[in-house]
Amino acid sequence: MDSIDPLDYVDGEVANFAPFEDSGEAPFGYLSIMWANLNVQALLYLVPFNFSLAMLCWNYYLTMMTDPGSPPVDWNPNAAPTQEQIVLIIVDLCLDGCVLIGISLLTIYHIWCISNNTTTIESWEKDRVITMIRQGKIIDVKCPYNQGILANFQQVLGHNPLLWLWPQPMLGDGLRFKVRSDTAGDIHSDEDEGPSISPSFSRAAGSHLWWRPFDGTNNPRDEMVEMV
Repeated sequence: MDSIDPLDYVDGEVANFAPFEDSGEAPFGYLSIMWANLNVQALLYLVPFNFSLAMLCWNYYLTMMTDPGSPPVDWNPNAAPTQEQIVLIIVDLCLDGCVLIGISLLTIYHIWCISNNTTTIESWEKDRVITMIRQGKIIDVKCPYNQGILANFQQVLGHNPLLWLWPQPMLGDGLRFKVRSDTAGDIHSDEDEGPSISPSFSRAAGSHLWWRPFDGTNNPRDEMVEMV
């Protein structure tokens, strides 16, 4: 209302009304207020605003008072599914069951791999390794990476069980892994100075040892094979 000059009254009637014209102020005083002798600039604000306000009130009234409707009294839908719908439901259940069984088997398989600290490739090669052991081509050696169920899960998923399902980087550099204390002494170096005990060993470095033919001698590196 700062943009409107005071009204002068003479004998109870409006004697002078002078709204601003070039004051430079925003004419907010004209909004939603009906004044006499308004200029064109005031009407440009007053008419659109009041029209929008009226439409808003009318829309609110219709929203609150209009009947949303209801189903017809004689409306009786067929609750029994059709034959096509039954077939689709059966097909969906079969497909969902196959997916559930597949994911469950895959989950159980990987939980078993983690509990034994065994990679997928190592588990796939297990039958072939057993066959080669029976044929006398390689020596039967226990997996040096199996440190117990809890330690295996911690090495793969982290030390905090609350964060096992949360994505996080693996421990170490991904090339060398810890081995059991009772097998650390079986891991030797290739140098001529003699054996050296190491708390970790590279899985990739020992992977080719499965394929060394057994020549009747005990090669120290036979103890570095990955798993059986």
